[in-house]
Amino acid sequence: MTVACLVHHDSTVNALKKSTNRERSSDAFLEGMVAGARAHWYPTLVRLREAKDPRPKSWTALSGAWKGLGPLLGLDAKQERLRHAEEARSGCSWRNCPRRGQTVTGDRPAVKKCAGCGETRYCSRECQSRDWKQGGHKARCKRVKN
Repeated sequence: MTVACLVHHDSTVNALKKSTNRERSSDAFLEGMVAGARAHWYPTLVRLREAKDPRPKSWTALSGAWKGLGPLLGLDAKQERLRHAEEARSGCSWRNCPRRGQTVTGDRPAVKKCAGCGETRYCSRECQSRDWKQGGHKARCKRVKN
């Protein structure tokens, strides 16, 4: 995503939120933006903060625009950090896993991170394979993009 595109999304979201005559499609768009942001905004913010030099010249603009997008969508960095930490402890990323959302305890195997992105977690090879093939993780994982 380019800096200009990100800034455009910021202004679009801002305009939609301020609009008093919103239609259902606008609400659906905002809900989709928030859902996507809840999954990806904070982990990306962390990666932007941790990136090593040398950084491209557009880095400051990109980082600032990304940081501003979260609050615009109602997300708080501290709350998202806590939520992501809890999700990391509470199980599998495969949306159809019967154990998803259950806290990992001694009688269940530990949740393992994806080796490619380090963000998604799985309780089994079966869930990892299903998320890769059916859940869209293959398209999002940085291992494939590099």
